[in-house]
Amino acid sequence: FARDGIPLKTIEDFIKDPHVNAPKLRNTRLDKFAADPKSMKASPWNRALAHRFAEKAAEIAANSNDGRFGPHPIDWDKLFSDRLYRVYKQIVEARP
Repeated sequence: FARDGIPLKTIEDFIKDPHVNAPKLRNTRLDKFAADPKSMKASPWNRALAHRFAEKAAEIAANSNDGRFGPHPIDWDKLFSDRLYRVYKQIVEARP
């Protein structure tokens, strides 16, 4: 979370066309403009980023044949949403 947040222009572009300007998996950044963790979690950009991470994790798990992800289905969206919420809390707590 020490990196700068996503530029405002990128968020504006994303809102105009979320399919073309969606978050990427590599070299991406969080929307850190919100005042509190709950609002940061509700950010359309951060929700889309968490979903992208979840999709990639589900793809990796589906292609893994060694059983490392266990026999039960995993709610990847919830997992990433919950883990990123902890990061949002740290971001807010680190502010002066």
